[in-house]
Amino acid sequence: MTTIWQGLVLGSLYALIATGYNIVLLSAGMVNFAYATFLMAGTYSAYVVTVEWGLPWPLGVLIGAVLVAVLSLLMERAALRTLIADHRHLTALIVTIGVSQILEGVVKVLFGDRPLSVPTVISSDTIRVFGGIVRPSDLLLIALVILVVVVLHLTMTRTMVGLGALASAEDPDAAGARGINARGLGMGAFALSGAVAGGMGLFVAGNTYADSNLGHSLAVLGIVAVVIGGAGNQLGGLIGGFIAGLLSALAGRYLGAEYAQVAVFVLLLVILLVKPSGFFGAPAQRTV
Repeated sequence: MTTIWQGLVLGSLYALIATGYNIVLLSAGMVNFAYATFLMAGTYSAYVVTVEWGLPWPLGVLIGAVLVAVLSLLMERAALRTLIADHRHLTALIVTIGVSQILEGVVKVLFGDRPLSVPTVISSDTIRVFGGIVRPSDLLLIALVILVVVVLHLTMTRTMVGLGALASAEDPDAAGARGINARGLGMGAFALSGAVAGGMGLFVAGNTYADSNLGHSLAVLGIVAVVIGGAGNQLGGLIGGFIAGLLSALAGRYLGAEYAQVAVFVLLLVILLVKPSGFFGAPAQRTV
């Protein structure tokens, strides 16, 4: 059971990255590959606020959410807006990769390569749950990721703002003709994804440390979670993340650590060959 808990913790990280990808994908019609690096920036924000400044953790969550939301908005305004308006989404994707590399380099210059410890909100002493060993801070991370995904899913599917965002992603010109502010919703999607990354940075840092390589290591596995669950499906991304995390943990436990990620990418290849839309993806055009 300890391996299962490890897999769920890993899966929550993958699902969190998939969630950030899906926020922008559902609203702006593109993948923001810099999202994982924004999450990394959120962990360093948590370190500065809680360790260097000594402020309480709620301020760490708030400051991180605002800071990374601003970073995400700046990227959208300065580098992506024209590309998205011209439907050059592949070029926009490449730009986000470049932004992630720049941000990672800036973090390494400011803080170095050494991972920095960030205190957890609740106890990090191990406990036994259902026969397995896990930390309460890890259980909190899993619960928060599930909560964030469920709230975002309900927002996108049950509110006028969410449905307007879906319509904007499908056809921004037609959405604009119906009075929907497609550009504003796109900006809101980038700000929201940045706020999620920055706000969750404190809880992630308690599990992974503030590590400049975190974005690089999670970015691709977040894509795997999206593909497994189905692009644009928030609940699918959550389940895809947990599937990837569990498979990685089980393969590492029973086959060896070197097979942990290999098993995940084998599953990815199988899904792309058998069901390219993912387990919960909808290949047909949506009605919004």
